[in-house]
Amino acid sequence: MDPDVRRALDRILTSRRFAASPRLSGFLKFVVERATAGAAGEIKESVIAAEVYGRGAGYDPQKDSLVRAEASRLRRVLDEYYAGEGAGEALRIEIPRGTYVPKITHRHGPTIVPGGSQRSRLLWLLAAAGSVSLLIAGAWAIATAPAPSGPSPETVQLYLKAADMLESVYDRSLPAGSESPQLREAVELAEAVTRQSSTYAPGWAVLAKASYRIARADRARFDEWIARSRAAAERAVALDPEQANAWTLLGRIRFFIDWDLDGAEKAYRKGIPLNLLDPESVPEYFDLLRFRGKHKEAQAAVGALLGQAAQSYLLRVQQARLLIDLGRIEDAERLAETGLSSGKPGAWMHLVKARCALKRQDRVSARAHLESALALEPGHRSCLHMLGMIYAGSGDRDKAEQILQQLEPLPARGTNVEYSMAVIWMMLGDEAKSLQWLSEGLKFRDPALVYFREAVQDGEPWKPDFVESEGFKRLTSTYPAWAKLLQ
Repeated sequence: MDPDVRRALDRILTSRRFAASPRLSGFLKFVVERATAGAAGEIKESVIAAEVYGRGAGYDPQKDSLVRAEASRLRRVLDEYYAGEGAGEALRIEIPRGTYVPKITHRHGPTIVPGGSQRSRLLWLLAAAGSVSLLIAGAWAIATAPAPSGPSPETVQLYLKAADMLESVYDRSLPAGSESPQLREAVELAEAVTRQSSTYAPGWAVLAKASYRIARADRARFDEWIARSRAAAERAVALDPEQANAWTLLGRIRFFIDWDLDGAEKAYRKGIPLNLLDPESVPEYFDLLRFRGKHKEAQAAVGALLGQAAQSYLLRVQQARLLIDLGRIEDAERLAETGLSSGKPGAWMHLVKARCALKRQDRVSARAHLESALALEPGHRSCLHMLGMIYAGSGDRDKAEQILQQLEPLPARGTNVEYSMAVIWMMLGDEAKSLQWLSEGLKFRDPALVYFREAVQDGEPWKPDFVESEGFKRLTSTYPAWAKLLQ
């Protein structure tokens, strides 16, 4: 390999984004080394699948889009590198669309490693022949355009700071009554990015995500923040259709805010293949498929993803939930037992075991697993929800009200628990409070309310006279899109 190309490649691989992504680094290293060794003809999807990702001889690109999805991600991260850390690089390594063969160009000169086109292959032959005069003539005749301009290095640094700050606080409970200072700063930094470079899609994507998170805590401006989040996400995908986070955020807005199942599925389908193991959007997508009765499709998707990340805890949880939906309780329990013995059990596998126990009407075991889950993850909303229902259903009002006390402050900290409050109060016989919490949940779009119909079918004890009450009917008339989900 040419020493200059080797040094350029090493700088990319040791850069911040690539150092944190061994799979992308392996992909880039493999294709550059093969191309510079004169083996560009070997750079095929099936070869990459085998050499980089360990796929076997049975790899079928028609059924497994891993390499295509990773190539899209690689192109995006390379663009970010050259817009930021690599802004001063003399050599630029690209993976042109439609091929996996890299193209390496000099900032102000010709292509020096082919990308796959006839023009670049000819230039490579000229360079390989070592004829300077031919190379110069070829450069004049078939020179490629210089690297496209992007945001300034300062803008990219602002973006990286905003993205890191958002990541550090995104899943945390926020201070009561307001968003966190760090989250506010992430929004301000993202806004600065979009002002400095209005065509930089990653800046719009991080602004969209931060705005959505703030909306959950700043209820006085909930609608305003959601509108800002939606507009920023739409701008991001308009600028760059491969902005995975923006697509999945649009899916989240359409699913939980608009209650538009078709629109949500379309958005998730565009975003998920670009980021196959997103811990937030992938479970949401599976929930959407399950809610729509597409269990076989969900099973196939889980199986395909497990082929790429066999040890993924969240994917195993999704697999277990699908098994419960299909009535395969024993299989789900065996899978949960495997997860619990893995050394990193987390709360979700205990939750799976609790669901299985409730299917067998074993409340004692269910309660024990939920209490174990809460010991691992205090404040876990789903566990508190189920445990509160068990206490209320067994007549233990004191403990049910203790659960309510734990849940009640959470909305002010950015966590929706209105549905849980409503069902527990209904079970305790206070239908007025139940309706009050349902109304709050609909107003501020508690995601759990999407699954109201599924919850009833799954055995959650909403009383028929409650669902037929005038108060409940007023809610369905006020929110007709939600009422449609109940049908």
